[in-house]
Amino acid sequence: YLHGGGWVWNSIDTHDRTMRELAAASGCAVVGPDYALSPEAVFPQALEESAGVARVLAERGAEWGLDATRMVLGGDSAGANLALGAALLLREQAPELALRGLLLAYGVYDCRFDTPSYEEFAEGYGLTRERMRFYWDCYAPQQADRLSPFASPLRADLRGLPPVHMTLTELDVLASENFAMAERLRAAGVAVEEALFPGTLHGFLRAAGHVGAADRAFAQAGAWLKRVMA
Repeated sequence: YLHGGGWVWNSIDTHDRTMRELAAASGCAVVGPDYALSPEAVFPQALEESAGVARVLAERGAEWGLDATRMVLGGDSAGANLALGAALLLREQAPELALRGLLLAYGVYDCRFDTPSYEEFAEGYGLTRERMRFYWDCYAPQQADRLSPFASPLRADLRGLPPVHMTLTELDVLASENFAMAERLRAAGVAVEEALFPGTLHGFLRAAGHVGAADRAFAQAGAWLKRVMA
């Protein structure tokens, strides 16, 4: 599970509760890579580290009592970007590593700032357009890198990806690209399960135990994990 934070902030400690909630809801082991943050580490370092952790788990997971044949990559926000990007990278570099699924929450999927949700929520609800510009400037300062399908996976060939569960918010500058990603995945023949929580803000999963929508989201994600891991 790859934590969010615009590729710049947060850690496995800020998302410890998130990972514990997923483990409790699903019965799965959850591993949290402490990937390198921007601006010190720019694209594609965090992406390559994330894919590298998956490869190590596939090769050596049994040493830690893990079933390496049943692996899902997941994350929220920038972490969802890294999870999907890592799946695309592994599809090329390690096709023998067959993922069971992708667990994605309100992800960053494109470098555009002119979508309907960016226009509607540009100044409000925590995650603003200005803040997203800052994050992209830190993570991918070279404009050409932002157009890579590994940085902006909405531009990727999505065929052949495993089943996907998407936790979606409403009051979020990233909402439009999340809805677009769900459509693109289905058009590519990927099985997609969407869980939309009206009235929620970007990052609401970190309010588990305090906000009912977050508790319901973890329950749905856990049930999906149980099915794809079965």
